[in-house]
Amino acid sequence: MNHFGLWEHKNMYPKQLSGGQKQRCSIAQSFLNAQHIVCLDEPYSGLDVSMIQRVSEMILSTANLDEKNSVLIISHDIRNTLAICDTIALLGSDKDISGNIIPGSTINPGNIYDLIELDFAWHSDLNKNLHFQDFCNLITYRVKSL
Repeated sequence: MNHFGLWEHKNMYPKQLSGGQKQRCSIAQSFLNAQHIVCLDEPYSGLDVSMIQRVSEMILSTANLDEKNSVLIISHDIRNTLAICDTIALLGSDKDISGNIIPGSTINPGNIYDLIELDFAWHSDLNKNLHFQDFCNLITYRVKSL
């Protein structure tokens, strides 16, 4: 519990926790109940700006506790998600020959990015890197065009 910054709240009921504390509890449960594969859906939602960095560090450090751990993050928070990932895949809709959207979503091979190969993985203070900022802008543009 201390690793997740929740030790002081251990005797509280869920209704007594803030949104951010509930979110951290949910992430902690995901890691504690997982068999090396953790799926986090919108882990930054409900968090204030000061807590997002702390939660990112918590996810990264917990994921790195065992080399077998894999974390799948589904998020609209592009910049914070990219800062802790080593691979990303953009989910989008395909279009037919006429340009009409085909129902359902897919991951096109052209929308998979290896952040290790791009030298964006496993760096501290990545958000200060101008090339990373440009990459985040590119990904944001790609997401909008999907």
